[in-house]
Amino acid sequence: MKCYVHRETDAVGVCTSCGKAVCEKCGPDIHGKRLCGQCTASARTISRGRSAARAQAYDSWVTNIPIADASERLQAFLNQHTMKVVSRQSGEVVEVIADQGSQFTARFFGGWLANPASFPKRATIRLRAAHRGVEIEAAIEETLGMGWLDPKFKRRYEDYFEEWIDALKDLLPPMDRIA
Repeated sequence: MKCYVHRETDAVGVCTSCGKAVCEKCGPDIHGKRLCGQCTASARTISRGRSAARAQAYDSWVTNIPIADASERLQAFLNQHTMKVVSRQSGEVVEVIADQGSQFTARFFGGWLANPASFPKRATIRLRAAHRGVEIEAAIEETLGMGWLDPKFKRRYEDYFEEWIDALKDLLPPMDRIA
């Protein structure tokens, strides 16, 4: 068997990914596995993409709703979205951390079959008294724990996050929306 690149050179093995015959130069043995040049380049691209493929969203705005009312509305919003409050701190800054979704549902049914509301995620919302109202910071991120997401699965998370933040803004409207 000859190398798929160097046709005159005997192959020393096959690419463990695509099965092409490779010589020592084209597919060096790395921990008992060989990858051809194309599969090596592809693996590097996937690795770079996976590390940055987390789904998350962030927004901040100011509302003129009093902080006590904003805090009550926030709790109602979390209840409506079946989010479980895992941490709540009060004081100058009200910080609420809430979880939603299930690892089991997302992994068992897959990201393409399950409703995005059932995907595991964590939201952090901060309410802080500001000069002309209440400053709101909202962040939400996936907590699937896989380290990478398929682009379509990531997009489903991001679409849900956008809807979630828009719904929060409807409940605690930015001052420019209040007329």
